[in-house]
Amino acid sequence: MPKHKPEWKERRARAVKDRMEYVRKEIASMGGSILEESDTYVKFRRGVIIITYYPFTGGYTGKGIESGRGILNLKKYLTDPSSRKKPNS
Repeated sequence: MPKHKPEWKERRARAVKDRMEYVRKEIASMGGSILEESDTYVKFRRGVIIITYYPFTGGYTGKGIESGRGILNLKKYLTDPSSRKKPNS
């Protein structure tokens, strides 16, 4: 019986590394500053908002913003006020 090779772990590690590098560049282009970084997330500040971004899944969350997925969606949300949903009145 052949042994299972943990290739998926290596692929995931490479993917996370590449995505983290891309996210750092995008954060810098948005004018954000990285506060904290680990293997699974990046926490950064843009203005007064602190945002946590998870590069492997593409999810983001933060107080005062909607949760969502995708760094480009986050970038659009932060730079284009018309893209934000209006609260129900």
